[in-house]
Amino acid sequence: MTTRADPSFDTFNDGSFTRIPCKPAWFHDSCGSFLTNCQNHGYQYFGHGAFPRVIVTTTATTIRVESVNDTLALNGFNSAIKIDGVPQGNGNLTPTVGGNGTITTYSGLAPGLKTIELIDGPRSNLGFGLLPHGCPTIAFYIPAGSSWSIVMPTAPTHRIGVDGDSITVGEEVTSGAHQSACFGAWPMLMRANALASGSGPFAGASVTVDASGWGRLWDIFGSTAQLNDWLYRLSGQMNGTAANRRVIDLGTNDYGSGISAAQLSAVLGPGLDAAHAAFPALDFVLSTPRTRLNETVVNAGGSNLPDLRTVIVAAQAARSGWIQLLNGPAMNDFPSDFYIDGLHLLTSGAPVYESRARATIGY
Repeated sequence: MTTRADPSFDTFNDGSFTRIPCKPAWFHDSCGSFLTNCQNHGYQYFGHGAFPRVIVTTTATTIRVESVNDTLALNGFNSAIKIDGVPQGNGNLTPTVGGNGTITTYSGLAPGLKTIELIDGPRSNLGFGLLPHGCPTIAFYIPAGSSWSIVMPTAPTHRIGVDGDSITVGEEVTSGAHQSACFGAWPMLMRANALASGSGPFAGASVTVDASGWGRLWDIFGSTAQLNDWLYRLSGQMNGTAANRRVIDLGTNDYGSGISAAQLSAVLGPGLDAAHAAFPALDFVLSTPRTRLNETVVNAGGSNLPDLRTVIVAAQAARSGWIQLLNGPAMNDFPSDFYIDGLHLLTSGAPVYESRARATIGY
C-alpha cells in the first residue's frame, strides 16, 4: 500500500481544515475523454473500482468529504463512507460541475481514533446526450490539529474491463421497477468476487465497467472514429501492471437497431485486429448475446439474433490465440432469469450469469 497522494491534487491546510486527496496517482480510468463520441447515444454507466481501499484514520470528531467532476455533473455517483465499518447517510455523494465540489459534513463523531473508509459505487449515470470529460475527485477534510493518516490503493496487478449495455449493468426487480447500474449487476458481483478469489489467472483483479444504454458492437467497431475512441479508452482503463483482460458483452442492441450480420462481419474482425495490434498483451473475452424474446424475428437489416451470434463466433474462432468465447445464451436460463421484457435480467439472474462466466473470464 502507498501513502502517496495524487500530486495533481496536493494535500493542503487552510488553517481550519486539512484537505487530503483520495485519487491515487496511477488512477485515471475515467479521466480525459474516455466516455465520448461512441457513448453519446444513451445512458453511460462507469464503474472503476479504485476507491474501495481508500482508508483514513483520524481523531477528528467532524470530517468533510468532497466530490467533484471536472466538467459535468454526474448523477448518482453512489460513493459513500463507512465510519468504523458503519455506512453513513444515504450512501450517495454526488459530484457537481467542475471545481465546485459537493461537500458533505459528518459531525458529532465519537472521540478517539476512528477509521473512515471511502466506498466506491458502481456507476456514473448520465442522461441522454451528456458526455463526461473528467473524473470525480474525492477528498477528505480533517480539522486542523486532528491527527490523520491515509492508506491508498496500490495500482492493480490484474485488470478486467467490461464493455456492455444496460443488460450488462442493469437489473430488474420483480416489482417491475427499473434499476440500472445497480450493485447487484453481474460486473459488480464480479468486482467483489474476483477481488476475493484465490484461484484463476485473474484472481484478485480490479474491475472496470464501461457501458451505455443501447450500447452496441457497432458503436465501437462501426467507424474509424469510434474505434479510435475505444482504443483511447482502453489505454487508460486497462492499466493492470501484470495482465489485462477485456470482456465485450454486446450484440443484442445491434440486432435491435437493425444491424445486419454482413455489416457486423465487415467491421468486427478488423476492429479486433486493430485492438490487438495496439495492445498485443491485452486478451479478450467475446460474449455472444444472451437469449432474448423474439430473437428469431428478422430485423430491419435482414438478420436475426442467431445470425449475429454466428458472426461473433466466427470472429473469435479466427483469433482463438487471444480471444476466448463466452456462450451468452448458456450463461442464463430463459425466461426464468429475465424480466417481463424478455431482455433485461432479474436481480436473481445476475448472480447466475456471474457464476457461470467465472471460469471463462478467469477468476
